[in-house]
Amino acid sequence: MSSDKNSGHSFFDFPFSGSEFLGRLSPSDRQAFDSLRCRKHFSKDDEIFSIGQMPEFLYVLNRGQVALMHHSSVIDATFTSPNGAEKIFGAVEAFSAYPFDSTLKAMGPCEFDVVDKSRFFDFLLRQPSACLQMTIMISERYQQSVVILDSN
Repeated sequence: MSSDKNSGHSFFDFPFSGSEFLGRLSPSDRQAFDSLRCRKHFSKDDEIFSIGQMPEFLYVLNRGQVALMHHSSVIDATFTSPNGAEKIFGAVEAFSAYPFDSTLKAMGPCEFDVVDKSRFFDFLLRQPSACLQMTIMISERYQQSVVILDSN
């Protein structure tokens, strides 16, 4: 997991790569997840989500470049996703009862698949193996954050 510009924020602020979650799913679980997707296009400077907004969706960046900001216009990190290199934003936030603490903005034309949070939860309830993979992925991300905090 890397960004085009480093940030001092925890790994929880960064997206999951498609392979971190989607690559671990069985073919039937992947097909079930893909059926939840709804394609959306964003233009330069469009906000995908913003600070204070309650998470309602997971955002899968299919194509384009986005900027992650924790303060008004200061870019903390940028992420580029060429065709096929998906990045998943909002997965950890979807499990919390808290609003986003960052803003994600399109730096040019972007293509996302959005997944409704409640439909994603229903998917996890119906697909226990996918739920396990999500739990493992978040646990690994937590462990990476602990290591970074310990090293500082």
